[in-house]
Amino acid sequence: MKLLGLLIVAGATLLQAQTIAIVNRTKSVSDTTLKSVMNAVASQVHNEYKAAWAKDATFVFVGKSQSVNSANWNVYIDDRKGDYHTVTGGVPISYCHVSGVTTDYWTNTISHEVLELRSNPYVNVTWTKNNADGTTTVVNQEVCDACETNDQGYRINSILLSDYVYPSWFHNNGTGPFDQRRLINSPFQILPGGYLSTGREKVWPH
Repeated sequence: MKLLGLLIVAGATLLQAQTIAIVNRTKSVSDTTLKSVMNAVASQVHNEYKAAWAKDATFVFVGKSQSVNSANWNVYIDDRKGDYHTVTGGVPISYCHVSGVTTDYWTNTISHEVLELRSNPYVNVTWTKNNADGTTTVVNQEVCDACETNDQGYRINSILLSDYVYPSWFHNNGTGPFDQRRLINSPFQILPGGYLSTGREKVWPH
């Protein structure tokens, strides 16, 4: 019975860890607006991203006056600078800012960070890229860095979301398609404005 109880607790913890909370801590963006953005991102994850990566998530919204659940994978939307995902206290977490940028920029960024939080929550999944000179580069499994600019994104319900790469992009001999918008033509290709996230990095600011 003790073992069964432990298994139940472990299973519940795993399910809880896959809950992504969009947390409004801004001064200028209303809960209604941010909830609409969350719904668009949730649609992206439930349908397109899940079809490519076989991963889904449950989304919850935390309004300005609500407190957070520290067990969730919380994505804090606030006014400060900096957009990244990391691990705090053993729990995946992310931050996105809205001040000084366009609405398209920050909605694209939220999509970006949610997809990367879901694909590499503990920031520990890497791939090996074979270089033309015979060397190799360790590449983090960051799915939006290669195609992160606004003009490379696409819209769901008029809300701009980020393009993202498919698993085939991380394979040296992978075959297309390589990204959701079909803008990338080969493994590890970087589109204008994007970059390669390498194993030397500790935190992933975008």
